[in-house]
Amino acid sequence: MSRPKIPTPEHIIEQALDDYTNDSLLVEDIAKKYGFTEPTIVYWVKKYGERRGIKLHGRGCRPRAIPTVRERQILRRATEVPYHIVGSEFGVSRARVGKIVTTWKERGWVEPLTFKVKDIIRWTDQRWIPLYFEVLRIGTKDNSDDLSSGAVREYCENGSLIDPFYWTYRGFKSEKVPERFARAEVALSSEG
Repeated sequence: MSRPKIPTPEHIIEQALDDYTNDSLLVEDIAKKYGFTEPTIVYWVKKYGERRGIKLHGRGCRPRAIPTVRERQILRRATEVPYHIVGSEFGVSRARVGKIVTTWKERGWVEPLTFKVKDIIRWTDQRWIPLYFEVLRIGTKDNSDDLSSGAVREYCENGSLIDPFYWTYRGFKSEKVPERFARAEVALSSEG
């Protein structure tokens, strides 16, 4: 003899449906939270969600929040050389490189900076001459979340202010250097 079926209270179903509309929770998480199976949660969405205008999520997993190591390498290299060269180096097509770049640009991913305010950075220009700057601000005046630029001052006696300063420009990148190293380089370049 099977055990009698006990109806699930409406408030539990309503809470589970509310959680389902929250995109940060997976069906698996909701099922564990309420002590039911994943198919039960999907059944509730199909049966009761229609009244509330809730549709089933598509199959598959959530999009990644950060690119894979290989995608980061491709993204870094794509800022330096044309896509077809990047593609040949990584064994993918030019179109695939473009898709990777577009995908992560749309998701708003920015490579984390390795430096912070008051650090000394070296930036090499098109003539391969290293220039040194002190970081004054990361982000634009209006948006501190925009990590693609900031404000810097040339690391020399009467250094000029550059605002905005883009950390990466046409493949040339900024990198953090020890202050003593920058001081020695600037002293050598002013002597010569």
